[in-house]
Amino acid sequence: MDWPTSRLDGRVAIVTGAAGALGAMAARAYAAAGARVVLADLRAEPLEAALRPIRDAGGDALSVVADVTDEADVAHLVERTVDAYGTVDVLLNNAGVITSNTMRESTADEWRRVFEVNVIGTLLPTQACARVMIERRYGRIVNLSSALARTSVAQRCAYAATKAAVSNMTQSFAVELGPHGITVNAIAPTAVITDLNRALVERQPAVYEALLGSTPLGRFCETADLVGALTLLASEASAFITAQTLYIDGGFSVV
Repeated sequence: MDWPTSRLDGRVAIVTGAAGALGAMAARAYAAAGARVVLADLRAEPLEAALRPIRDAGGDALSVVADVTDEADVAHLVERTVDAYGTVDVLLNNAGVITSNTMRESTADEWRRVFEVNVIGTLLPTQACARVMIERRYGRIVNLSSALARTSVAQRCAYAATKAAVSNMTQSFAVELGPHGITVNAIAPTAVITDLNRALVERQPAVYEALLGSTPLGRFCETADLVGALTLLASEASAFITAQTLYIDGGFSVV
């Protein structure tokens, strides 16, 4: 018997938010596992920088500048992927923004923006890719939630609300798409050490000290800590896993 593995040979994967540290790492991981990868982001220059190491390593990848909150951009992203590679097998909804104001300081426009990117920016690519996946009765959709989906820290109220929404959407989408052979799951990391978070650590050290003090493993998450779960949930090895949010948070969310 051939056991299912986390290899992605022959699969086609779209990664949104691919110009950021987490998205770029995920794209490299998918390429290393054998996938052909389409990197999408609003920022053209860092997007090309994320694409370069994949191609330098012999991977098959392309980049598409796209705004995940714009239906026309998302449609173009999926069309470009299908034109280049024939289909879409995997979607990683990684694009997102974070806010760092208290509830009393935050504005309605700030909340609208974070919900637009984190929630609508998860919905639109899922809708567009699901149409392709349903035709082939196969698909793996992975969403980026957060440990803050079920707990919170100071100055993250809007962000935490969007990630709770993403985890709930993950369940709803999984129920709807399961009969079509499509799984939908999410990963929920704690603070991942990226350039963005390093800047926030410097501005809000007390927030991050509290987070670290409540993490049983005693350290922050690194992008490499997410590779195994992201690859598993995109692969054949996760064929009977759906509607789940996998917390990759060093135990933070249960303390």
